[in-house]
Amino acid sequence: MRCACYARFSSDLQRETSLDDQIRNCREYAERQGWTWQAEHVYRDAGMSGASMEGRRGLHALLTAAAVIPPPFDVLLVDDSSRVARYLPDALRVVQQLTFARIRVIYISQQIDSHSAQYETLLIVHGLVDGLYLQESAAKIRRGLSGQLTRGFATGGVTYGYRTVRGPDPTCPDVPLGYRVEIEPTEAAYVRQIFEWYAEGLTLPAIVAKLHEAGAPAPRGGGSLGGWRIAAVRRLLVNQRYLGRLIWGRTRTERKPGTRAKIQRPVARSEWQIAERPDLRIVDDAMWARVQRRRQALTHALSSHRQPGRSLLRGRCGVIHGRAVFSGFLRCGECGRAVSIVSQHLYRDRVYRYYGCSNYAKNGQAVCTNRVTARAEDAERALLAGVQAEITRLETLEYIAALLGGPGGRRDAAQPARDVAPPTRRARPEDPAFAGRDRKRHGQYDGPAGAQRARTRAGHGRGRNRGTRRSSRRQTRHRDSQLGDAAGC
Repeated sequence: MRCACYARFSSDLQRETSLDDQIRNCREYAERQGWTWQAEHVYRDAGMSGASMEGRRGLHALLTAAAVIPPPFDVLLVDDSSRVARYLPDALRVVQQLTFARIRVIYISQQIDSHSAQYETLLIVHGLVDGLYLQESAAKIRRGLSGQLTRGFATGGVTYGYRTVRGPDPTCPDVPLGYRVEIEPTEAAYVRQIFEWYAEGLTLPAIVAKLHEAGAPAPRGGGSLGGWRIAAVRRLLVNQRYLGRLIWGRTRTERKPGTRAKIQRPVARSEWQIAERPDLRIVDDAMWARVQRRRQALTHALSSHRQPGRSLLRGRCGVIHGRAVFSGFLRCGECGRAVSIVSQHLYRDRVYRYYGCSNYAKNGQAVCTNRVTARAEDAERALLAGVQAEITRLETLEYIAALLGGPGGRRDAAQPARDVAPPTRRARPEDPAFAGRDRKRHGQYDGPAGAQRARTRAGHGRGRNRGTRRSSRRQTRHRDSQLGDAAGC
């Protein structure tokens, strides 16, 4: 019997020797059974959680090898069922895939063997226990953080304007009992300045520009480009910690089943834990009230012009879900970031939207100097005309057909490409060309008599230009078939 092995430990705080211990236990079991140990089929995942299978390269390599016909091993040895998965559906799915490939699975610690008639029952029982371990660990972590808040220690990341100081354990000075929060004087002065600027009427981009000019230290983790951002200033203006109020438990993190993605879920206000810390106050009540009144007034003014269903959900791609035609396709010529709808206003029951650099709109001239905006209607009309003129050129159609292998797509490489002028736009009824005699030349007449004359002229045209019209229809069908093939692919 040829043996393979899988080992995993979940945290970087655990020792790397945990993998060696698991592998040694599996190898000794194989030697006692007289089976062949295959060192090349030892699969491992270090520092990976068992809550999901996503990102576990060792486990995926194991399942890939097991799918080969015939499989390169006959038995899979695992020290404990929790090493494969702590999520019961994942644990059952892995065993089902392996047994379907005629591979025997043995969990050594629980003595679970897939050749046993009771192995599914035992696997379900131990899988439930492994899942409860995750829930109990999360509950213990929440209980510990709640206790740290009560004792005056930090429970999360460091907020701008503060710093943390180690609080040593009296019984063990080398191990910190926690980290106490203190005011950082330099950053606290800028926090007060930001509140004063906003209360005086400065906009968020103007505040960001002033912070960059003053050389203010940026918040930790200030984005991919570093420095201040409008979003950081906006969050700072609503953070109640600057009133000396520590709030813990407003959200709860949950893992999306089957993945490593974590989602923040809001918690009812009645379950929040609030600790008043007057020694951590940076902003007084009067300044806080002025800032919040201005925020509410601006929010009300903007919401009165906002149309329902006109905004994108966070995480959606602007190319697919954007209301604007060219959302996600345009780039700023200065910074290279996306160009999108950055402003709009309502005038006489009509909404006017404007394209502009989203980086400048969000973060100001400190990161991009391109202040140019263009009305969406004018920009989209010009861009669509250019796209239409380019895509209907014969060379473009031949190039697309050649790439997709469609009919008529092969052209002799030695034959030079012909420069075909973009087709001119046909006249429309609203154009001046349709006024007066030009309307008659294009076949438009007024009144019932005019309609009869138009039908008569169309009938003469069918008889006189039948051959030419048939040839034109064949060319049109050929071009439409090429475009259809390109769109279908």
